[in-house]
Amino acid sequence: NEEDKVAYKLGVGYELTGHYEKAICSYSKACKGPDDNIARLNRGLLYLQMEKFEEAITDLAFVIEAARQCGSAVDGETLTGLALALSRVDRLVDAEEVLEGAIELDDWWEARFLLNEIRSTLAKSSVRGPRQSKRKQKNLFIKNKEKRNSHDNMK
Repeated sequence: NEEDKVAYKLGVGYELTGHYEKAICSYSKACKGPDDNIARLNRGLLYLQMEKFEEAITDLAFVIEAARQCGSAVDGETLTGLALALSRVDRLVDAEEVLEGAIELDDWWEARFLLNEIRSTLAKSSVRGPRQSKRKQKNLFIKNKEKRNSHDNMK
């Protein structure tokens, strides 16, 4: 749809000029179409930059799950962004799992650095008990499904 394309381009322009709230609004308008993953990815990364971590988690998890459902590759940068947002809301075990997947797919130095930081924090934490069996990453995306739906309805 032409309106979605215009909204996306406006979002990029606003983001490049530092008008982040306007960029978020434009990306949100562009997220109404079936091929909204690029706008949603940009919005998620912008939320991460703005330290709106829950919103970043919702968007980035959506993009990752959509790519997996289509059989598309997920890049290490997107997975690392999701893990960073998860770590900032103290979901360290989830972040650790995402980073392990990111390193398997795309050996990013940022992912290794963040993974070491998270493991160090977890090792010092008395909250973490013995390591449980590894959950499937898709459970992480299911947790965010309700948030994603309620977020999109607010547009």
